[in-house]
Amino acid sequence: FSGKNSALMWSTYALFDPSYQNHESFGFFIDVGNGWTTIAPCLYLNYAMVYPENVSHLLLGCVVIASYWQMLYGTLIYFLSFLFNKRYE
Repeated sequence: FSGKNSALMWSTYALFDPSYQNHESFGFFIDVGNGWTTIAPCLYLNYAMVYPENVSHLLLGCVVIASYWQMLYGTLIYFLSFLFNKRYE
């Protein structure tokens, strides 16, 4: 995973879906929001995998479920807006 490959992937997808390159669209903000808000839960999850004895399993489960729900919800809303706005045409 290099920056060059990520930029190529983003620019190719942005050609496919114009709302992705629009900084005022939901699709743009859900991706940026998910990117920023999943850093802490992912770090906590990785720490828990390395040091499972140092974390609360109940808290870890709640954090992972909430993070999963956030990503799922954002993805479904983004996909539905893609279909509703007929971006596939």
